[in-house]
Amino acid sequence: VASLSSYVGQCRYFFILAPTITHEAGHQIGYSSWKSRGWCRFERLSRALTGMRSDSTMILVRREDMVNEVGAHDYLFDPVGFGDFGYDSDRHRLAGRVEGLLRERLDYFLQCGRLSEYRRLLTFSGTVLRGLPLHGAWNRVLPRSMTVQWPGGGDFLRYMHFAAAGERMDGTTPLLLAASAGDVCAV
Repeated sequence: VASLSSYVGQCRYFFILAPTITHEAGHQIGYSSWKSRGWCRFERLSRALTGMRSDSTMILVRREDMVNEVGAHDYLFDPVGFGDFGYDSDRHRLAGRVEGLLRERLDYFLQCGRLSEYRRLLTFSGTVLRGLPLHGAWNRVLPRSMTVQWPGGGDFLRYMHFAAAGERMDGTTPLLLAASAGDVCAV
């Protein structure tokens, strides 16, 4: 469990074996049931956020004659915290690991000067963390180099590494990011 995200980050290929079959209880299971499970959502999030590779592609095998490429970015629509767990204690076990994945990736983007990607991930961090039993404020997810309190602390521009409210980078403005993050104070 402790090394799951590291293992996924080292994989060159990520296969999801999810054929549509009838479960012994009589209901259908397949890709939809795979992506509803909390641990599977964590694997997908790990694929999207770990490692320094740019390829987060996953290969979905539904049948021997049906293989599709799927992106790992569904983690934004299906947060780990809202996944199905056999034991609620598993949700608690993964909370710190999800925070750690976010922190590591944010640090990586800052170190590499990839501000656009940093800003996007930071904007959607609240979505990624939904449903997880977290203790403390957003600053637990901040890159280690930052100590500001956000949201609501008035440091949105600095936190997002913008020099001014009118700055634009790759078509993104502070206003757009604040709205995407749901930060009413910054808007």
